[in-house]
Amino acid sequence: METSELIKRATVSKNTKVGVMLDKSGDIQVIAGTKSFNNSFCCNSYDKDFNLTNYITFSQDFRNCERVHLDLIETADGFFGKGIGSNAFVFSEFLIKDKPFSYINGIFTPRQIEEKNSLNLEQEDFLKMAKRFYQKNSFELITLEDFLKNPEKYPMFCEKNFKGSKNTVLILLLKKLSKDKEMKDFDFKNINGVFVKDNVPEQILEEIDCMQM
Repeated sequence: METSELIKRATVSKNTKVGVMLDKSGDIQVIAGTKSFNNSFCCNSYDKDFNLTNYITFSQDFRNCERVHLDLIETADGFFGKGIGSNAFVFSEFLIKDKPFSYINGIFTPRQIEEKNSLNLEQEDFLKMAKRFYQKNSFELITLEDFLKNPEKYPMFCEKNFKGSKNTVLILLLKKLSKDKEMKDFDFKNINGVFVKDNVPEQILEEIDCMQM
């Protein structure tokens, strides 16, 4: 499928912003970020055949206007390790750069969702992989012990944020957003209303430039 057709199919509403980039394999990835309400939004990632490869959702944290909450991130079976989730984070951060948020926060609760999407890894190995993924994408994993040692380091949290279910160690995710980042720092070009990463081949740039929405 041509990239222009992928973009048109991914644009589900006037609130949708579309990004085009390559994954680690050099394949085209189209990411559609759609705002819903109250600064909540989701990003869907698609491959060249318009298969859904990744899904990520954020919602405004009403307890703290400086925070946006990472609700969910899932990568489809067969697409792990291609940098698709990392691309989705980069584009998500780009979409919220003009919002009043200073932090992304969430809860570290990785799970192998269904058998058909399972990585078939031992749980310990799966948790290690998930930790590496978040740390690679500049998230800090914070335990209650970390917080109690340096509460001044985390003014956006309080002890009750770490209250989980019985016998569960709750780990919070935290990523500080840079207010100084400009569009050029994200390596995106705005071509015909589409945000294109600088690693996209010239041929596709020309196709997007000639596209009629």
